[in-house]
Amino acid sequence: MADTGKKKQPAKKPSSGGSAAKKNQPAKKTGASRAPRAKDSQPERAAVNRQTMAIVFAALSVFLFAVAVIEGESVWNAMHNFMFGVLGICAYIIPFVFFYLAVIYAKDRPGRYTTANIVFAAAVLIMLCSFLHIVRNGADYFTANTVSMQIRQAWDDSAVRKCGGVVGALIGGAAAKLFGKTGAVITVLILLVVALLLLTGTSLPAIVSIVRKPVKRVSEITGERMEENARRREEMRLRREQEEKEEKERAGENKIPEAVDGESTAQDKKKRGSKIPEIGGPADVPVGLAEPPMPVI
Repeated sequence: MADTGKKKQPAKKPSSGGSAAKKNQPAKKTGASRAPRAKDSQPERAAVNRQTMAIVFAALSVFLFAVAVIEGESVWNAMHNFMFGVLGICAYIIPFVFFYLAVIYAKDRPGRYTTANIVFAAAVLIMLCSFLHIVRNGADYFTANTVSMQIRQAWDDSAVRKCGGVVGALIGGAAAKLFGKTGAVITVLILLVVALLLLTGTSLPAIVSIVRKPVKRVSEITGERMEENARRREEMRLRREQEEKEEKERAGENKIPEAVDGESTAQDKKKRGSKIPEIGGPADVPVGLAEPPMPVI
């Protein structure tokens, strides 16, 4: 029994537990050290994704611009006609919208998710197409034609490239049917401005500051022009008064000689009248020429 007790003593379970604890401690440190690396990799991945989207949008803008400008043949010509049939003249604008998206993603300031940017860009295009469709046609056109007829005519007029395409006929035609031409123009313009603000990420204070500068400049220019016009009117008034004064002075100088001449002629007439003998009165006859008296018979 004593031997068995001695054999059981060398068992050192706590030491094995301690070594296991020591082995587990470095593992905890390595896990803690890896956590910051995972956090640091998230911004890097986001930046890589943004640059990828910038490249994709830039490629799309170039491709769509080429399709819009070049008619081409076969499938290329079909895409060309489809773009103008759906968007009308806005087919020239859609490449620049994608180019704008490429620029904001390349500068690492998209401001929101990619889906939201695409939705806002699509809203800008739709409102532009609708505005062109409403402005191009008169009020009688919307009264006489249904929305389906407007869509059909917009697709047929796609070769003319003056309308907003099928999209403009669908949205703009429906708005004109509901609100009339004037109300549809106002509604579409408001929605267009809202879509542009959301796409560009412009805030209302920024808009106020942007609008304030040109308004202030216009008011300054208007004030300067008003002052200039007032100064010119005052100069014209003074010039007119000066001319009238000079005319009066010239007229007064011309009247004085006439009065002097009139007085001299009157005096001459009096002198000449005093020397003329009266009819039946004695005449001044020289002595040598006096007739002799008649003899008395």
